[in-house]
Amino acid sequence: MKNFFSKLLLPLFALTAIGGHLAAAQTLRVDVGVINTRGGTSTTADFPVTVNSSAFTTGYATPFAAGTHTVALTPRVGYEYAFSGDCNTLGIVVLTGAQNLICHVTAQDQYGKLTIEKQSVGGSGSFNFNVANNNTSNPNPIGNLLLTTSGSGGTATQTFFTVFPDTYLITEGSQTAGWALSMPTCTNASGQNMGSATSNGISIGIGNGGDVKCKFINTYTAPSQLYGTITVQAQVLSGTTTTPFGISIAPVGTGTVYGPGTGTVMHGQNFNFQVGSGTYTVTPVPQSGWTQTSTTCNNIQVTPGQTKICIFMNTFTGTTTPQNGTVVVQKTVVNGSQATPFTVNIAKVGSGNVVGTSTGTVKHGQSFTFTVGSGTYSVTETSLNNWSMTSSTCSNLQVAPGAVKTCMIVNTFTGTTTPPGQGNGNLIVKTRVVNDRRGLLTPSDFTVHVMDRLQDVANSPRAGSASGTTYTLPAGVYRVHEDLFPLGYIRFYSGDCGRGGYITLRAGETKVCEITNNDW
Repeated sequence: MKNFFSKLLLPLFALTAIGGHLAAAQTLRVDVGVINTRGGTSTTADFPVTVNSSAFTTGYATPFAAGTHTVALTPRVGYEYAFSGDCNTLGIVVLTGAQNLICHVTAQDQYGKLTIEKQSVGGSGSFNFNVANNNTSNPNPIGNLLLTTSGSGGTATQTFFTVFPDTYLITEGSQTAGWALSMPTCTNASGQNMGSATSNGISIGIGNGGDVKCKFINTYTAPSQLYGTITVQAQVLSGTTTTPFGISIAPVGTGTVYGPGTGTVMHGQNFNFQVGSGTYTVTPVPQSGWTQTSTTCNNIQVTPGQTKICIFMNTFTGTTTPQNGTVVVQKTVVNGSQATPFTVNIAKVGSGNVVGTSTGTVKHGQSFTFTVGSGTYSVTETSLNNWSMTSSTCSNLQVAPGAVKTCMIVNTFTGTTTPPGQGNGNLIVKTRVVNDRRGLLTPSDFTVHVMDRLQDVANSPRAGSASGTTYTLPAGVYRVHEDLFPLGYIRFYSGDCGRGGYITLRAGETKVCEITNNDW
């Protein structure tokens, strides 16, 4: 009630007696609005106002002497503000005569900025990153990222300007042989270190208006300096020289095997194992009808850069020369990245003998071949997140000597986002304007962008349309937004758009994003 009478009586106080009559004096009112569409939580109470460097109560018409006055808003980290109404863009207002002027101040929360830099020492390389936010309900404009460097000491950098305030975990993918990751570091705009490092990444918090740069350094050491080589040879003293013999390697005490620990070798051929400094034994896979008569493959000592040779002598002791069959595994991918590798495993069902490796990797449109003895076999697959095995013809395969059996495994992507390039969807963007406080703008006065990361898609930007503009786009995550909107309007998203204008489009979908601009 007190505020009501204050607003009612204040104009009366702003009258000046002239010649026995009451003459109206000039007044100034300042209104503050706060827009939080990028994760900000501040309110109007967080933005004190001064006029001519003196504290000022907003929302009330206050008598002022004629002349030039300066309105100022106390700055707040993560926000920028603009003046409108009777103030110019600098917050200056000129009172002349019996005027009642209103100055609008609008504070808008700001995105954070994240820069990821990769430096490679000792060589060039391509490095995969994943950026995950703690609050998964917030939009994440980054996700997976590939940075490629050129030359020793070369760097690759990418900056993201629309980062929502959150805690982010930046991790680097597994390293190929020879590459080692140093402890990553992050700094803020003042150069201060921040974040908590993990074995392959770093966790950081980014607030509104934050500016964070994270650096990852990888050092390459030439393979010859990392490991040695054990070359396995097979000799057949009697029997079929085309018989493949399975082999495996294991450390005796200390040692590390780089790459596959199993392989296949035939008479007169070699198979190489890459190993670190240590002692190793190579063991043959038992094979019906064959006897290992001698070997030089036990307790082999290797230092980096060395090559050691071991030889298996094999004699056929069966009544007939065995003949192996093959199982060929083919792969088809539905609605997902065709570059995804899948690990397949073969095992006997009852009788049978897997000759050589029992594990392989296969991608869409490719095949992997297992060598097996006569028997029955099934091929299984190591599960992958967001993938489902929708069909398989690889169970209980009966293989006769010399026979070739082909089977197919089909996988379907079941994740929440369809990988890029796997079909298109339709995005309809509508612009709505509500003028219930004497606003005069129409939808076409607003410029609308549809962004893929930091780039406008084809036919963007365009003037807003009440009936909607349709964009046909590859499946993925997009952001819809307007140019800095005219002062005096507040923007809202509805329809299929989330907070901040982010929208996920899947292949075959049609989604509608509506932007409402309301005068105030």
